[in-house]
Amino acid sequence: MTAIHTTTTDLGQFLTGLIAKPAVAKQVRSNATASSALRTAWASYREWVIGYEQRQGVAPRRFNRAQFGMYLRNAYLDMRIEKRGPREISLEECLHIAGKN
Repeated sequence: MTAIHTTTTDLGQFLTGLIAKPAVAKQVRSNATASSALRTAWASYREWVIGYEQRQGVAPRRFNRAQFGMYLRNAYLDMRIEKRGPREISLEECLHIAGKN
Protein backbone atom coordinates (compact mmCIF):
# COMPACT_ATOMS: atom_id res chain seq x y z
CA MET A 1 0.00 0.00 0.00
CA THR A 2 1.34 3.36 -0.97
CA ALA A 3 0.62 6.54 0.80
CA ILE A 4 0.34 9.76 -1.17
CA HIS A 5 1.27 12.83 0.73
CA THR A 6 -0.02 16.15 -0.61
CA THR A 7 0.01 19.50 1.02
CA THR A 8 -2.77 22.01 0.87
CA THR A 9 -0.74 24.25 -1.44
CA ASP A 10 -0.22 21.39 -3.91
CA LEU A 11 -3.93 20.62 -3.85
CA GLY A 12 -4.80 24.30 -4.21
CA GLN A 13 -2.49 24.72 -7.18
CA PHE A 14 -3.94 21.64 -8.81
CA LEU A 15 -7.53 22.81 -8.36
CA THR A 16 -6.68 26.33 -9.49
CA GLY A 17 -5.10 24.89 -12.62
CA LEU A 18 -8.32 23.05 -13.39
CA ILE A 19 -10.57 26.04 -12.81
CA ALA A 20 -8.55 29.00 -14.00
CA LYS A 21 -8.36 29.63 -17.71
CA PRO A 22 -5.12 30.88 -19.22
CA ALA A 23 -5.03 34.61 -19.60
CA VAL A 24 -5.72 35.61 -23.20
CA ALA A 25 -4.66 39.04 -24.29
CA LYS A 26 -7.66 41.10 -25.33
CA GLN A 27 -7.64 42.38 -28.83
CA VAL A 28 -7.95 46.11 -29.13
CA ARG A 29 -10.98 47.01 -31.18
CA SER A 30 -10.20 49.23 -34.10
CA ASN A 31 -12.76 51.66 -35.44
CA ALA A 32 -10.58 52.79 -38.32
CA THR A 33 -12.84 51.26 -40.97
CA ALA A 34 -16.00 52.77 -39.52
CA SER A 35 -14.51 56.23 -39.04
CA SER A 36 -13.09 56.22 -42.56
CA ALA A 37 -16.46 55.18 -44.00
CA LEU A 38 -18.23 57.91 -42.01
CA ARG A 39 -15.75 60.54 -43.19
CA THR A 40 -16.29 59.52 -46.80
CA ALA A 41 -20.07 59.40 -46.41
CA TRP A 42 -20.22 62.87 -44.81
CA ALA A 43 -18.03 64.32 -47.57
CA SER A 44 -20.31 62.85 -50.24
CA TYR A 45 -23.44 63.97 -48.40
CA ARG A 46 -22.17 67.54 -48.03
CA GLU A 47 -21.27 67.59 -51.71
CA TRP A 48 -24.82 66.47 -52.52
CA VAL A 49 -26.30 69.18 -50.25
CA ILE A 50 -24.21 71.88 -51.95
CA GLY A 51 -25.28 70.57 -55.36
CA TYR A 52 -28.91 70.60 -54.21
CA GLU A 53 -28.61 74.19 -53.06
CA GLN A 54 -27.15 75.20 -56.41
CA ARG A 55 -29.78 73.35 -58.43
CA GLN A 56 -32.81 74.42 -56.43
CA GLY A 57 -31.62 77.75 -55.11
CA VAL A 58 -32.98 76.76 -51.68
CA ALA A 59 -31.12 75.18 -48.78
CA PRO A 60 -32.50 71.79 -47.71
CA ARG A 61 -34.51 72.20 -44.53
CA ARG A 62 -33.47 69.06 -42.67
CA PHE A 63 -31.12 66.09 -42.67
CA ASN A 64 -31.98 63.47 -45.28
CA ARG A 65 -31.36 60.17 -43.51
CA ALA A 66 -32.04 57.99 -46.55
CA GLN A 67 -29.58 59.91 -48.70
CA PHE A 68 -26.88 59.73 -46.02
CA GLY A 69 -27.53 55.99 -45.60
CA MET A 70 -26.98 55.49 -49.32
CA TYR A 71 -23.64 57.31 -49.17
CA LEU A 72 -22.60 55.29 -46.10
CA ARG A 73 -23.42 51.99 -47.84
CA ASN A 74 -21.48 53.12 -50.90
CA ALA A 75 -18.49 54.08 -48.74
CA TYR A 76 -18.38 50.61 -47.14
CA LEU A 77 -18.76 48.97 -50.55
CA ASP A 78 -15.92 51.06 -52.01
CA MET A 79 -13.68 50.11 -49.09
CA ARG A 80 -14.43 46.40 -49.58
CA ILE A 81 -13.67 46.65 -53.30
CA GLU A 82 -10.38 48.44 -52.60
CA LYS A 83 -9.43 45.83 -50.00
CA ARG A 84 -10.14 42.98 -52.41
CA GLY A 85 -8.01 44.57 -55.11
CA PRO A 86 -8.25 44.36 -58.87
CA ARG A 87 -9.42 41.12 -60.46
CA GLU A 88 -8.74 39.99 -63.99
CA ILE A 89 -11.49 38.32 -65.96
CA SER A 90 -10.81 36.09 -68.93
CA LEU A 91 -12.67 36.38 -72.21
CA GLU A 92 -14.64 33.20 -71.48
CA GLU A 93 -15.79 34.55 -68.09
CA CYS A 94 -16.72 37.86 -69.68
CA LEU A 95 -18.79 36.14 -72.36
CA HIS A 96 -20.44 33.93 -69.74
CA ILE A 97 -21.38 36.98 -67.66
CA ALA A 98 -22.76 38.69 -70.76
CA GLY A 99 -24.78 35.57 -71.58
CA LYS A 100 -23.20 35.00 -74.97
CA ASN A 101 -21.59 31.80 -76.20
